[in-house]
Amino acid sequence: MNKIKSLQRGVCNSLRSSVILFDLPRVVEELTCNSLDSGATKVYISINVRACYVKVEDDGSGITRDDLLILGERY
Repeated sequence: MNKIKSLQRGVCNSLRSSVILFDLPRVVEELTCNSLDSGATKVYISINVRACYVKVEDDGSGITRDDLLILGERY
């Protein structure tokens, strides 16, 4: 499994600061792509529109405990 690493300063400056997802299909698409990028062969998606709830589970490589600490940090 690959570790999450910070990007070089020049790369960071050329990227958008965040991805804004305005609709449910786009959210599901992005989460599904993340699953496939991690090597998943099985992806389970649960959606409850009334509760504004989306859950995606997969059998991909996942994320390490150490990487959870920096998840969501800017590049």
